[in-house]
Amino acid sequence: MNGYSPSATPSGRGGTWNREGTIVFAPNLFGGLARVSAAGGTPVEITHTVNSGRSHRWPFFLPDGRHFLFVSYDSTRPSEESGVYVGSLDASAINLVSKDIASNAAYLEPGYLLSVREGKLMAHRFDLKKLQATGEDIPLAEGVRYVSDRRIADFSAANGSLILLPPNAGGRQIVWINREGRQLGVAVADVGRPSSGGYWLPLLSPDGSHAAVERTRGSASDVWIYDLKTGAGTRATVTAPNYCTWTASFTWFRCRCAPREAT
Repeated sequence: MNGYSPSATPSGRGGTWNREGTIVFAPNLFGGLARVSAAGGTPVEITHTVNSGRSHRWPFFLPDGRHFLFVSYDSTRPSEESGVYVGSLDASAINLVSKDIASNAAYLEPGYLLSVREGKLMAHRFDLKKLQATGEDIPLAEGVRYVSDRRIADFSAANGSLILLPPNAGGRQIVWINREGRQLGVAVADVGRPSSGGYWLPLLSPDGSHAAVERTRGSASDVWIYDLKTGAGTRATVTAPNYCTWTASFTWFRCRCAPREAT
């Protein structure tokens, strides 16, 4: 990212980038979210935590580019004020969306909030005006990988499209699914085998044409970008990012470039 050193986010936990060039990200393992211009500058904290063990992480901009979803979590007090919240670039107040959601959340048109619960990808109707989830849970897919101590699940939504990394006894695949949870097809037939390393956090590009996947081999980690039309993959990094997010022009914003931590 131009004008902003990756070393300033040594333990980042996610970022999101709106069309106006504002980035909201979790610069540290604990604490609130910050905002910074894509052109560079000094990050400014925009959500605040009361105790030192709480973490605001995995932000996701809503369509208006002003509000964003994020996870609030405290590993020492997991039942206290944990869940998915909505914050704003225009105000410091945050509002609870759901205490029942323990994973990252994403918005999918036309009006659904996505999250993972007990390994199931779930959809909830979401009112963009009231910024509230409504109605019953709608199960979309089973067996979605979820890392409980990080509050992160392996799915991604953008531009009305949805992808996930399902369990696979052989090579792992990236698959398309629809809002009813039916698999529409295989986007990438084989991104590798579980025995040869880990595969994390598929992220759709804003136009739905590419997906990025973090691949780990022992202590080494890098990001590969896959063309979802051809299935071809290209290695994009040679360091160990913790989390990346697409920009409108498909440039990477790297939140972390150091070995992984426990939570």
